[in-house]
Amino acid sequence: MLGIGYRSEMLFTKQNGVINEKPDYYVVRTPSNPDYYFGNYLLLKTPLSNGKKTQMERRFHEEIGSFPGIKHKTFCWTPHGDESEDVSGFVDAGYEYMECAVLTAGQKDIMSPAKRNGHIRIRGLEDENDWAQLTDCMLAERKEHYPLDSYSTFLTKRLNAYRKMIKEKTGIWYGAFLGDELAGTLGLFFDANFGCFQEVITKKRYRNQGICKTLVHSVCNKGFQRAEILVLIADENYHAAAIYESLGFKPTERMASLCWWPKESSNA
Repeated sequence: MLGIGYRSEMLFTKQNGVINEKPDYYVVRTPSNPDYYFGNYLLLKTPLSNGKKTQMERRFHEEIGSFPGIKHKTFCWTPHGDESEDVSGFVDAGYEYMECAVLTAGQKDIMSPAKRNGHIRIRGLEDENDWAQLTDCMLAERKEHYPLDSYSTFLTKRLNAYRKMIKEKTGIWYGAFLGDELAGTLGLFFDANFGCFQEVITKKRYRNQGICKTLVHSVCNKGFQRAEILVLIADENYHAAAIYESLGFKPTERMASLCWWPKESSNA
Protein backbone atom coordinates (compact mmCIF):
# COMPACT_ATOMS: atom_id res chain seq x y z
CA MET A 1 0.00 0.00 0.00
CA LEU A 2 1.25 3.47 -0.86
CA GLY A 3 2.22 5.73 2.02
CA ILE A 4 0.46 9.02 2.60
CA GLY A 5 3.27 10.95 0.90
CA TYR A 6 2.72 9.39 -2.51
CA ARG A 7 -1.03 9.22 -1.99
CA SER A 8 -1.02 12.97 -1.49
CA GLU A 9 1.11 13.46 -4.61
CA MET A 10 -1.27 11.30 -6.63
CA LEU A 11 -4.16 13.52 -5.59
CA PHE A 12 -2.98 15.93 -8.29
CA THR A 13 -2.36 13.25 -10.90
CA LYS A 14 -5.86 11.85 -10.37
CA GLN A 15 -7.27 15.28 -11.17
CA ASN A 16 -5.04 16.10 -14.13
CA GLY A 17 -3.44 12.86 -15.37
CA VAL A 18 -3.55 9.08 -15.37
CA ILE A 19 -2.20 6.36 -13.06
CA ASN A 20 -1.78 2.74 -14.14
CA GLU A 21 -0.65 0.03 -11.73
CA LYS A 22 1.75 -2.64 -12.95
CA PRO A 23 3.16 -5.59 -10.94
CA ASP A 24 6.36 -3.75 -9.93
CA TYR A 25 5.50 -0.08 -10.32
CA TYR A 26 2.90 2.58 -11.04
CA VAL A 27 2.95 4.49 -14.31
CA VAL A 28 2.16 8.13 -13.49
CA ARG A 29 1.49 10.45 -16.43
CA THR A 30 0.30 14.01 -16.96
CA PRO A 31 -0.30 14.11 -20.74
CA SER A 32 -1.15 17.82 -20.76
CA ASN A 33 2.27 18.72 -19.33
CA PRO A 34 5.05 16.46 -20.67
CA ASP A 35 7.68 18.85 -19.28
CA TYR A 36 6.47 18.12 -15.73
CA TYR A 37 9.24 15.78 -14.60
CA PHE A 38 7.47 14.77 -11.38
CA GLY A 39 4.14 14.40 -13.14
CA ASN A 40 5.47 11.83 -15.59
CA TYR A 41 7.39 9.11 -13.75
CA LEU A 42 7.58 5.51 -12.61
CA LEU A 43 6.69 5.02 -8.96
CA LEU A 44 8.50 1.84 -7.95
CA LYS A 45 7.15 -0.59 -5.38
CA THR A 46 10.71 -1.45 -4.26
CA PRO A 47 13.76 0.84 -3.98
CA LEU A 48 15.91 1.50 -7.02
CA SER A 49 19.62 0.64 -7.10
CA ASN A 50 22.49 0.58 -9.59
CA GLY A 51 21.81 -3.00 -10.68
CA LYS A 52 18.39 -2.04 -12.05
CA LYS A 53 19.52 0.94 -14.15
CA THR A 54 19.33 -0.59 -17.65
CA GLN A 55 16.12 -2.48 -16.91
CA MET A 56 14.27 0.48 -15.43
CA GLU A 57 15.40 2.92 -18.11
CA ARG A 58 13.98 0.52 -20.68
CA ARG A 59 10.72 0.29 -18.71
CA PHE A 60 10.53 4.09 -18.54
CA HIS A 61 10.94 4.40 -22.30
CA GLU A 62 8.25 1.77 -22.91
CA GLU A 63 5.74 3.23 -20.47
CA ILE A 64 6.38 6.99 -20.68
CA GLY A 65 9.38 8.03 -22.73
CA SER A 66 7.86 7.20 -26.12
CA PHE A 67 5.07 9.79 -25.69
CA PRO A 68 5.44 13.15 -27.49
CA GLY A 69 7.30 15.83 -25.55
CA ILE A 70 8.91 13.52 -22.98
CA LYS A 71 12.63 14.28 -22.75
CA HIS A 72 13.39 13.22 -19.18
CA LYS A 73 13.50 10.08 -17.04
CA THR A 74 12.16 10.08 -13.45
CA PHE A 75 11.93 7.27 -10.90
CA CYS A 76 10.43 7.57 -7.42
CA TRP A 77 10.18 5.13 -4.50
CA THR A 78 9.91 4.79 -0.72
CA PRO A 79 13.29 3.99 0.89
CA HIS A 80 13.49 1.06 3.29
CA GLY A 81 14.47 1.97 6.85
CA ASP A 82 17.02 4.70 7.49
CA GLU A 83 19.49 3.59 4.82
CA SER A 84 19.70 4.97 1.28
CA GLU A 85 20.27 2.71 -1.70
CA ASP A 86 23.46 2.89 -3.78
CA VAL A 87 22.46 4.97 -6.80
CA SER A 88 25.94 6.29 -7.59
CA GLY A 89 25.75 4.82 -11.10
CA PHE A 90 22.67 6.92 -11.84
CA VAL A 91 24.28 10.06 -10.40
CA ASP A 92 27.43 9.48 -12.46
CA ALA A 93 25.19 9.27 -15.53
CA GLY A 94 23.73 12.72 -14.83
CA TYR A 95 20.70 11.93 -12.67
CA GLU A 96 19.78 14.18 -9.76
CA TYR A 97 19.08 12.23 -6.56
CA MET A 98 16.78 13.71 -3.94
CA GLU A 99 15.27 12.56 -0.67
CA CYS A 100 12.28 14.25 0.92
CA ALA A 101 10.72 13.94 4.34
CA VAL A 102 6.97 13.43 4.62
CA LEU A 103 5.69 15.32 7.65
CA THR A 104 2.19 14.90 9.03
CA ALA A 105 0.11 16.46 11.80
CA GLY A 106 -3.30 16.03 13.37
CA GLN A 107 -5.21 18.89 14.93
CA LYS A 108 -3.94 18.08 18.43
CA ASP A 109 -0.32 18.17 17.24
CA ILE A 110 -0.29 21.74 15.94
CA MET A 111 1.43 24.37 18.08
CA SER A 112 1.38 28.15 17.77
CA PRO A 113 4.58 29.65 16.36
CA ALA A 114 6.98 31.15 18.87
CA LYS A 115 7.54 34.02 16.42
CA ARG A 116 4.30 35.24 14.88
CA ASN A 117 4.16 37.96 12.26
CA GLY A 118 1.33 40.35 13.05
CA HIS A 119 1.78 42.51 9.97
CA ILE A 120 0.66 40.10 7.28
CA ARG A 121 -2.90 39.63 6.08
CA ILE A 122 -3.71 36.04 5.14
CA ARG A 123 -6.41 35.36 2.55
CA GLY A 124 -7.19 33.27 -0.49
CA LEU A 125 -6.08 34.55 -3.89
CA GLU A 126 -8.92 36.53 -5.38
CA ASP A 127 -8.14 37.96 -8.82
CA GLU A 128 -5.76 37.87 -11.76
CA ASN A 129 -3.40 40.32 -10.07
CA ASP A 130 -3.02 37.92 -7.14
CA TRP A 131 -2.29 35.02 -9.50
CA ALA A 132 0.17 37.14 -11.48
CA GLN A 133 2.00 37.90 -8.23
CA LEU A 134 2.07 34.18 -7.42
CA THR A 135 3.51 33.41 -10.86
CA ASP A 136 6.21 36.06 -10.46
CA CYS A 137 7.03 34.77 -6.97
CA MET A 138 7.39 31.16 -8.09
CA LEU A 139 9.52 32.14 -11.08
CA ALA A 140 11.82 34.22 -8.89
CA GLU A 141 12.16 31.52 -6.23
CA ARG A 142 12.72 28.60 -8.62
CA LYS A 143 15.93 26.59 -8.40
CA GLU A 144 18.74 28.33 -10.26
CA HIS A 145 19.34 25.44 -12.67
CA TYR A 146 15.80 25.74 -14.05
CA PRO A 147 16.00 28.11 -17.09
CA LEU A 148 13.41 30.87 -17.03
CA ASP A 149 11.78 30.28 -20.42
CA SER A 150 11.16 26.55 -20.13
CA TYR A 151 10.23 26.79 -16.46
CA SER A 152 7.69 29.52 -17.26
CA THR A 153 5.94 27.23 -19.76
CA PHE A 154 5.85 24.40 -17.22
CA LEU A 155 4.61 26.71 -14.46
CA THR A 156 1.73 28.12 -16.50
CA LYS A 157 0.37 24.62 -17.07
CA ARG A 158 0.94 23.68 -13.43
CA LEU A 159 -0.90 26.71 -12.06
CA ASN A 160 -3.77 26.19 -14.52
CA ALA A 161 -4.15 22.67 -13.10
CA TYR A 162 -4.21 24.05 -9.55
CA ARG A 163 -6.80 26.65 -10.52
CA LYS A 164 -9.00 23.98 -12.08
CA MET A 165 -8.91 22.03 -8.82
CA ILE A 166 -9.72 25.16 -6.82
CA LYS A 167 -12.70 25.84 -9.08
CA GLU A 168 -13.86 22.29 -8.35
CA LYS A 169 -13.62 23.01 -4.59
CA THR A 170 -10.75 20.56 -4.09
CA GLY A 171 -8.55 23.16 -2.43
CA ILE A 172 -7.63 26.82 -2.01
CA TRP A 173 -4.52 28.93 -2.55
CA TYR A 174 -3.51 31.33 0.20
CA GLY A 175 -1.30 34.37 0.26
CA ALA A 176 0.37 36.29 3.08
CA PHE A 177 0.14 39.94 2.03
CA LEU A 178 2.03 42.99 3.26
CA GLY A 179 -0.18 45.75 1.99
CA ASP A 180 -0.93 44.68 -1.58
CA GLU A 181 2.28 42.68 -2.01
CA LEU A 182 2.37 38.89 -1.86
CA ALA A 183 5.14 38.06 0.63
CA GLY A 184 4.42 34.36 1.19
CA THR A 185 2.16 31.73 -0.30
CA LEU A 186 0.98 28.12 -0.24
CA GLY A 187 -1.79 25.88 -1.54
CA LEU A 188 -3.80 23.31 0.42
CA PHE A 189 -5.72 20.54 -1.36
CA PHE A 190 -7.90 17.74 -0.03
CA ASP A 191 -8.65 14.08 -0.67
CA ALA A 192 -10.52 11.68 1.63
CA ASN A 193 -9.44 12.51 5.20
CA PHE A 194 -6.19 14.34 4.49
CA GLY A 195 -5.00 17.65 3.13
CA CYS A 196 -1.74 18.23 1.25
CA PHE A 197 0.24 21.47 1.20
CA GLN A 198 1.80 22.66 -2.06
CA GLU A 199 4.52 25.22 -2.85
CA VAL A 200 5.15 26.77 0.56
CA ILE A 201 7.18 29.85 -0.41
CA THR A 202 8.35 33.03 1.31
CA LYS A 203 10.09 35.67 -0.78
CA LYS A 204 13.78 35.88 0.07
CA ARG A 205 13.64 39.46 1.33
CA TYR A 206 10.86 38.59 3.78
CA ARG A 207 12.40 35.47 5.31
CA ASN A 208 13.24 35.13 9.02
CA GLN A 209 10.31 37.38 9.92
CA GLY A 210 7.91 34.65 11.05
CA ILE A 211 5.82 34.84 7.86
CA CYS A 212 6.10 31.17 6.91
CA LYS A 213 5.26 29.87 10.39
CA THR A 214 2.37 32.31 10.77
CA LEU A 215 0.96 31.41 7.35
CA VAL A 216 1.27 27.63 7.78
CA HIS A 217 -0.22 27.73 11.30
CA SER A 218 -3.18 29.84 10.16
CA VAL A 219 -3.91 27.61 7.17
CA CYS A 220 -3.60 24.48 9.33
CA ASN A 221 -6.44 25.76 11.52
CA LYS A 222 -8.56 26.24 8.42
CA GLY A 223 -7.50 22.89 6.96
CA PHE A 224 -8.63 20.86 9.95
CA GLN A 225 -12.18 21.93 9.18
CA ARG A 226 -11.98 19.53 6.20
CA ALA A 227 -9.25 17.02 7.06
CA GLU A 228 -8.04 14.85 9.94
CA ILE A 229 -4.41 14.82 8.80
CA LEU A 230 -2.33 17.47 7.03
CA VAL A 231 0.72 16.55 4.96
CA LEU A 232 3.86 18.52 4.12
CA ILE A 233 6.70 17.24 1.93
CA ALA A 234 10.10 18.87 2.41
CA ASP A 235 13.61 18.30 1.09
CA GLU A 236 15.45 16.56 3.93
CA ASN A 237 18.46 18.84 3.38
CA TYR A 238 16.42 22.05 3.47
CA HIS A 239 15.75 24.10 6.62
CA ALA A 240 11.98 24.17 5.99
CA ALA A 241 11.54 20.73 7.60
CA ALA A 242 12.69 22.20 10.92
CA ILE A 243 10.20 25.06 10.55
CA TYR A 244 7.34 22.63 10.11
CA GLU A 245 8.46 20.43 12.99
CA SER A 246 8.47 23.49 15.26
CA LEU A 247 4.73 23.79 14.51
CA GLY A 248 4.04 20.17 15.50
CA PHE A 249 4.53 18.27 12.25
CA LYS A 250 6.34 14.95 12.62
CA PRO A 251 8.38 13.04 10.02
CA THR A 252 6.53 9.83 9.22
CA GLU A 253 7.96 8.69 5.86
CA ARG A 254 10.70 9.34 3.33
CA MET A 255 10.48 9.70 -0.42
CA ALA A 256 13.37 9.22 -2.85
CA SER A 257 13.75 10.11 -6.51
CA LEU A 258 16.17 10.06 -9.41
CA CYS A 259 15.64 12.43 -12.32
CA TRP A 260 17.55 12.95 -15.56
CA TRP A 261 16.75 15.72 -18.02
CA PRO A 262 18.52 17.47 -20.90
CA LYS A 263 20.50 20.08 -19.04
CA GLU A 264 19.94 22.78 -21.65
CA SER A 265 16.21 22.85 -20.65
CA SER A 266 14.93 22.09 -17.17
CA ASN A 267 11.54 21.89 -15.46
CA ALA A 268 10.39 20.71 -12.06
